[in-house]
Order: sequence, then structure tokens, then C-alpha cells
Amino acid sequence: MLLFCYLVFQNSFFNGNDLNINLRDNFFSYLVSVFIPIVIVASFFASRFFDLTLLPIFTDEAVYLHWAKLVEQDSTNFWVSLLTDNKKPLQVWLAAINFYFFSDPLFAGRAVSVLAGSLSLIGLFQIGKVFHSSRLGWFLAFLYIISPYHLFFDRLAHESSLLNTCFIWTIWQTIKLFEKDRIPKLKDYMFLSFLMGIGFLTLATSLLFSFLPLVLKVLFYKEENGPQWKHLVFCYVGGLIWMTFPYLVILLTHDNNPIQNIILPNTHGQGKEGVESLLLGIPKKALAHLPGITAYFTTYLTIPILVLSVLYLVVRLKKADRNDVILLVYFCLPCVALAGTAGTGFSRYYLFCATPLIILAGMACVWILDCFKENKFKNPIAVLLIIILAAVLFPAIRFDLQIISKPDKAPLISSDHSQFVESEYSGYGVPEAVKFFRKKSRDQKITVLTSSNWGSPANAIFVYLMNNPNIRLIQAFWIFERGILEPQIKTLPSHEFFTGKHLDQVNVSDLGELYLIKRTSPLFLNEPFIWANPNFEVVKAFPKPGMNYFVVIYKLKKMPIK
Repeated sequence: MLLFCYLVFQNSFFNGNDLNINLRDNFFSYLVSVFIPIVIVASFFASRFFDLTLLPIFTDEAVYLHWAKLVEQDSTNFWVSLLTDNKKPLQVWLAAINFYFFSDPLFAGRAVSVLAGSLSLIGLFQIGKVFHSSRLGWFLAFLYIISPYHLFFDRLAHESSLLNTCFIWTIWQTIKLFEKDRIPKLKDYMFLSFLMGIGFLTLATSLLFSFLPLVLKVLFYKEENGPQWKHLVFCYVGGLIWMTFPYLVILLTHDNNPIQNIILPNTHGQGKEGVESLLLGIPKKALAHLPGITAYFTTYLTIPILVLSVLYLVVRLKKADRNDVILLVYFCLPCVALAGTAGTGFSRYYLFCATPLIILAGMACVWILDCFKENKFKNPIAVLLIIILAAVLFPAIRFDLQIISKPDKAPLISSDHSQFVESEYSGYGVPEAVKFFRKKSRDQKITVLTSSNWGSPANAIFVYLMNNPNIRLIQAFWIFERGILEPQIKTLPSHEFFTGKHLDQVNVSDLGELYLIKRTSPLFLNEPFIWANPNFEVVKAFPKPGMNYFVVIYKLKKMPIK
């Protein structure tokens, strides 16, 4: 890291504001221009791919990847995520494609986020070039790589990273639209329209930033050169067509459709409020949740980087140029709107809101460097600056190493630590269960019943084992209604998970060795399930960190009497 910072800053002291100088005249600059991209790219992929599946599959990932498996197996399930949970399908589609390239489904799903992160890296570099120079671009890319916030979600099969990519490129395209003395071209409007559609197919939260170019035009640059009104209107019409296309297809081809819940499902509290009360309550709710949201930034960006961002923003406020205004709008409006509607929520909700803070921190570092350069400070001062910078970045790098090598020990926010590590929704226990079933099915056919609970371990087991020819998987949706396999039962119904589509009627006599897997408390040896199903016994129990929840495998002692 020190070598990287030294090369960037040393080059900037002696060779102007950009690395793109005459390579033949300066061998050192040539070395830097080759070395920096290699270091950046290598560092990014090393930090994202190393031990990518060390953190086990958690509930949301299990559901998304199970949807992707259904899409991979049957094209009629193309809209399964929308139809079953109104979940936008882009992440699911990309994961389904990745299954053709990677044998490990979790790796395939998380590789989608890594790809999204690489596009974010390129986007930040482009923003840095527009704001200042290639030097700032490289430094923003570097900050993105070491940001614990972005590192963590780039390593999960979740749509947060993909949404952040759409956000970054929307910022870049907005900068290009409002660039001084530049007339926007058709491709600018087309790309913005494309980003709107892709963003909405990723997550409806994209609406919080998709319309910000229009807000900027109305509030700040109404009379100035920039995007034309009629072109912006056509741009948004194109984006709306992108957004509504899946729903129109579903409306025409399916009886069961989520058209009435395009943005917020009816089960959400916000969906039951009136629009007026919802809008009026945003500032109050946002203010109430400010401490919790700030904790996400102080924890996952680290305090030194956040402080650097805020200080730069305060210093630049009076001299803010057009790009500063764009950056401020893209941070404040989505963050306040999200806080006022979703509240504190989960840290992943605010991942894209952290990106402008990364940009501000990078601009602060380069601005300080330029101040020293203008005053002609010598190399010792430059070295001192680099040492101070390393001290500022050290907490983030230490956090990164914990995320990569020991995710269960990483100092995550308590709600995240619970969700990803200790709670019933974490994936711990699933890899061990998968290994157990694979071993049992090597030389014989077995049947595995899962509970009807979405997530882990039910969907995770389907994700890992549904293509295994020696394992029959059945969702035991009756598990909480009666005994799991009463003696008089001769056949069991088999339905497709989520869709409820009837597959076949399975003869109990054909089940072979029968197992049940479900999540439960430490009292699994004395729980009501055991009392109601004396013909089952516990064969394996895998604890999650904290020992508050277990993934338990039960086995049928003997076949029921016919």
C-alpha cells in the first residue's frame, strides 16, 4: 500500500496533474502508468475472490440462488422472483447464467457481485478523471478496494453491489450531461435511460437516484446549458418502458401477477400509508434514524475516512462547483429519502449512499496534496503525508483482512453479525450438512425432507443438492401441521418450492433412506417435533456461532408399517 501511494504521489509532484504524459520522455511515469493499473486490478480481484465462500450462504442468498436454479432448469420460471416475492430479477438472471461457468452455486452467485464491483471500480476511476485527473481516479479505485463496506457486499450474492454499480454510473452520466460548455449527445440520454431500466430491474430503490438528473435540472440548472427538456423527457419515457416491460409481459402471460405491488408489496407498512402522510413523515423519520445510519458509515467506512469526507465537504461548501453540487445531491437526497421510508433497516440498504463519501475522501486527499504542491514542499513532506495517509487507511485494511479471513470474528454492526453469523438466518451449519448428505448419497439413493421455511437451510439445501441424481428433495410443507411421516401415510405430494407447482406423488416405499433437515434451538432433543415424531432420531446437529441456533438432521428410524 505504501509503495502504491508513493508512486502515485511522487509522480504527481514531478509530472503535473495526470499520469498520461509522454511515456518516451519519462521512464518513471511509464513504469507508474503500467504498475498502478496492474496493482489496482490484482488487488481488487484478490480481495474479492480469495476465500469467497468462507462465509456460508445466508438466508437471502439461499432464496435468490434457488430462484436462479429454477430459472436455469426451466425457462418458464424466468419471472419466478417477481411472481413469488415481487423481487426484481436481474441478480437472479445473472446468477443463473453463472451456473454454466462455475460448479459451486454460491461462488457463481457471489461472482455476479464481484463483476458488479469491477464495473463500480471502472466507474469511480472515470468519475475521478472528470473531477480532477487520472491520479484521483486511481486513488478512488484504491479507496473502493479497501472500503470494508463495499468489500463485504461485493463478496455476497446480493443485489446491493449491483445497485451500487448502477448508482456510480448514473453519477458519471449526470456529470457528463451537466458538463460545462458541452452539449449532451444522443448516447448520453440513451445510456441514462438504460441505467434507469437496469437499476429498476435490480432493486426498486434505484428510483431514489434515477430521477436526480431531472431534479438537478429543475432546481439548479434550469436556464443553463446542459440536457434539453425534451430530450430528458424522452429519456425518462424510455426508462419507464424498461421498468414496466417485465410487468407487462407478466400481465399478458400469467394469471398470478404482482402488478398491484410494483414498488412496495402490500405487506409492507409503507404500502398501507397514504402518500401524503408518507411524504410528510420522511424528514421526521429520517432525523430519528440518523444515529443508526451514521453508525453504518462510521463502522464500515471507518471513522478516519468518514471524518475526511465530512471535513472536505465543509471546506468546499462555499466554493462548491457544479460537480460538488451533483455529488452532494446524490448523497443527501437518496439517503434522506431512504431513511425517511425504510428507517435504519439493514446496512446493505445504505451501501450506495456510502459511495459519495468515498469520492469525497479521495478528493480530500488529492486536494491536500495539491495544496502542498503549490507551496513547493519537498519530498520529506510528501513521505510524511503518505505515512499519515497509511495511518488513516489502516483501520479499513485491518477490517478487510478480518472480513476475508475470519468473517465470523469481523466487527460487524450487531444486526449484521446476527444476520450473517449467529442468528437462525445465517448459513453456518449448511456446508457441514451438505457434506453429510453428499457422503451418504455416494453409493445409495436417499431422500431429504426440508421445512417450508424460506432461506437457510431449506433453500440452501436445494441450491447445493437439487442436481444430485442420488438425492430426492421434498419440501415438507405439512411439517408444522402434523407428524412428518405418520405410519398410515403411503404417498407424499411433491411440489416445486415457491411456485407450489405439483410435481408428482411419491410412494413412501420408494423413498429409501429418509432424512429431515431444519433449523432449531439448542433444545432440539426435547422439542415438540421429537415428541410428535418418535419415529425420527437426531443424527447430526451443527451449531451456529453463539450456540443459539442449530442446523439439525433427523433420520427415519424405520419405515412405517404398510
